[in-house]
Amino acid sequence: MSDGISPKRIEANRRNAQQSTGPRTDEGKARSRANGLRHGMAAEVLVPEEDRAAYEQILERWRREAGPDNVVEEHLIQRAAVLSVRLDRIERANQEAREAAAREAVGRWHRRKQASARKLGQRLLLDPVNVIEELEATAFGCEWLIRHWRRLDSQIRLGSRWDGRDRAWAMAMLGLPGGPPDPEAGEDARMLWTLAVSVGHAQSGAYGPSALRPDPTADAFAPPVDPDAARAALRAIIARQIERLRALRDASWREVEGPEREAVARRAAAADTSQ
Repeated sequence: MSDGISPKRIEANRRNAQQSTGPRTDEGKARSRANGLRHGMAAEVLVPEEDRAAYEQILERWRREAGPDNVVEEHLIQRAAVLSVRLDRIERANQEAREAAAREAVGRWHRRKQASARKLGQRLLLDPVNVIEELEATAFGCEWLIRHWRRLDSQIRLGSRWDGRDRAWAMAMLGLPGGPPDPEAGEDARMLWTLAVSVGHAQSGAYGPSALRPDPTADAFAPPVDPDAARAALRAIIARQIERLRALRDASWREVEGPEREAVARRAAAADTSQ
């Protein structure tokens, strides 16, 4: 056989070449131009389409300021403009990565703090004196308590009664055991217990001091005669507790959790994002 290429093969190659016209659609041409790009920063194309406007602006400004006198200077200005656009793109990508890392780290930190407060709150009925002190020492603990006060408040607002467990929770969130408070307890605690029991009896048809079982607070505070007034008084006590907890929460956030959150974000953003 001859080592040369036959005339038939040459003709076939010519026909194939005529039929291979490359990409025809705008999308196909754009993909072809982008071949070799990785994250829009490789050298096959000077700048990706989304950076074209920035490139043109830089090039025009540098031409005015540098005033190239020959082809070499013009070429150097063009290359410098390309590199400037690419560096800006790299910096934007790095900044986005740093911000994403910071958001993820802060999210994990926030969830851990919430979980710790929730776990601590689960022990509140068992050891109210010590647990309430720990909860009120953190912004997340205060927020946990606020949510539970709101839950109890919503029951009163909607006309529902507190059962024994609800009253126990209310007492525990005041740092007291679940039964009737001692005379030495604070005024809000004594009033809350008396009102809560009275409102509960009102739901079942009995109301007023005569409906209360004897307790150390019976002579210290008499609930309002009107059940609606009693519910309003009970909600006012809850509102005072929520306001107090908000102040504690905000102070703790300013002094402890806020700076800690910022430190978590800074450490995550400062980590190497080039990998």
